Amino acid sequence: MLVLCLDGILFPLIAFGFSPEIIAIVLGGLNGKLLAASSFALPLLLFIAIKHQSFVNYLEAEDVRWRLLFTTSNQLMKELSAKDYGLEQAATVFENASEGLAIVNAQGLLLQANDTFCEMLKLNKALLNQQTYMINTLFQHNGLQLHHAQILSAHWRGEVTFGERYRHQGLLAVNRVKSEQQQAQSYVFSLVNIDEQKSVQRRLNHLARHDQLTQLPNRRVLDEQLAALDKTATTLLVIDLDHFKDVNDSFGHAAGDEVLQAVSTRLLIIQNAHSEHIGILSRTGGDEFALLIKSYDVDLSKQLIHEIQQQLKKVILISGNNEIYISATIGASLQKVGEQRNLLQEADAALYEAKRTQRGSYGFYEDRLTQESQRKLSLSAKLKLALENQDLLVYYQPQYCAKNGQVRGVEALARWHDEDLGWVSPGEFIPVAEATGIIDRLGDYVLEKACNDAASWLKQGLPPITMSVNVSAHQLRFGQFIQRLSECLNRSQLPQHLLELELTESVFIERENEAIPLLKQIKQLGVNLAIDDFGTGYSSLSYLSKIPWDTLKIDRSFISQIPDDQEQCQLTATIIKMAHNLNLNVVVEGVETQAQLDFVSQRGSQIIQGFYYSPAIEKDQLEALLAAQSSA
Repeated sequence: MLVLCLDGILFPLIAFGFSPEIIAIVLGGLNGKLLAASSFALPLLLFIAIKHQSFVNYLEAEDVRWRLLFTTSNQLMKELSAKDYGLEQAATVFENASEGLAIVNAQGLLLQANDTFCEMLKLNKALLNQQTYMINTLFQHNGLQLHHAQILSAHWRGEVTFGERYRHQGLLAVNRVKSEQQQAQSYVFSLVNIDEQKSVQRRLNHLARHDQLTQLPNRRVLDEQLAALDKTATTLLVIDLDHFKDVNDSFGHAAGDEVLQAVSTRLLIIQNAHSEHIGILSRTGGDEFALLIKSYDVDLSKQLIHEIQQQLKKVILISGNNEIYISATIGASLQKVGEQRNLLQEADAALYEAKRTQRGSYGFYEDRLTQESQRKLSLSAKLKLALENQDLLVYYQPQYCAKNGQVRGVEALARWHDEDLGWVSPGEFIPVAEATGIIDRLGDYVLEKACNDAASWLKQGLPPITMSVNVSAHQLRFGQFIQRLSECLNRSQLPQHLLELELTESVFIERENEAIPLLKQIKQLGVNLAIDDFGTGYSSLSYLSKIPWDTLKIDRSFISQIPDDQEQCQLTATIIKMAHNLNLNVVVEGVETQAQLDFVSQRGSQIIQGFYYSPAIEKDQLEALLAAQSSA
């Protein structure tokens, strides 16, 4: 460009000489200006025409900053001042961030780090520029040293271990720094310590496989052990406590828990005495235990049954110096080498057959229809008829605000009274509904009844409350639940935000890709979601972040020993804190004492559900309760 400009001025002077007339023509007067402009323009136009693509590439290059041609020095000073302020802000955030931040070059060398990063990795910040720290020596990933080549990319994120002997766990994020200048690449490392979250996860995993009250392996562990049997000689004993419900009804659930703990201790004594024969001892239900024996030996089984029954007949002394006498009925199932039997089902059948004959006895499975099978068939037929005739009842257990003691919501619970069988426990008829495939109809029945009742309360002028309804995993598996839910809301005219669906963690086990989109569709309808019995099932923390939950319900097993059990206190407080960090409401179930209420309320639980306030009650009783509350 400079050559073209000089050529446009000097050419006339060289060609025609440096006479006053030529100088006046070239440098002065209108004609001179026109001649000079033409001298500039013609060569430039020729260059653009011949080297068009080169000219376009030049104009589009980073080095051509057209904005600077129109920027005054005052504007430049303002922009520079703003950039300096932005740099100061960035430096302040960098130094005072709660997470560890560091800058690393392309070779993996640590260039700069904030105080948090240095403290987490025990680095001396004052000597940071004098010592060489390679990033691959500071972290491990999957048990191996973290090689900088695998993570220094546009973006990397993963779990790492760090610190002394790599005993701390953290979440590390690496991002490449973008720059318009041609500078050497650098990377920002962001490190968050997740030791506490991992500790909670381990505890929850333990709870998922162990009974909270007795610390024995639970039904899930027993199922795994039974599934792993490969046609080996095995015996399974199922132990059921007789009339245990009477203990709870007479002395309360706390006394019942003491009895269960005493029973588990006595069974452990027997297990330890026969450790060479017994595989595992587990608690499989409320008052039911199972003993897996690693042999096919009828005489040994009878010996163990006798010892168990003798141990359990001994008096149990509970709080208040009350003496409890208890017995057990035992069912046994045996598998020979080469056989593949359903030991649990057969032992249950033997148990219920023995109960029918005489409580406190025992029975071995025989290949015939047992009383339990007959009862299940009878329950199935009667339950179908009850659904068709709409004979099932829906009770409501109030949920109270921890701050003011007012009813904030209710949980809808199915209840069944049969003319021949009397009151049938949900723990008995719901598994029958699941096994016979009518759980969908039962779930729809409760949902429809609950929505209609809640809408009717609004029409009566009663205060709006949240209606919580349980949804089983089976209801979500065939793609029709969303439509049925929408139709139910339209028919009842219940505002969507007043309905909350409760789901247990079994909904997601091995079905994450299918379940999560369905739950997001439910949220799009405006319905709230609650995770029920948190910590008693699969308990993966990832579900808390992947699904838009509104409420987390803490199972009563977590608070049954509060405030005396320090481990329960710490775990419950941690779960409540974690829920608040995720902006979830917290409902604590099974609150029965003032001490339990005070503990969970002081830790920030917003909603209380349990016998301390009220059991599940009929619709008319709840309406009276809401009316009294409204007029108070």
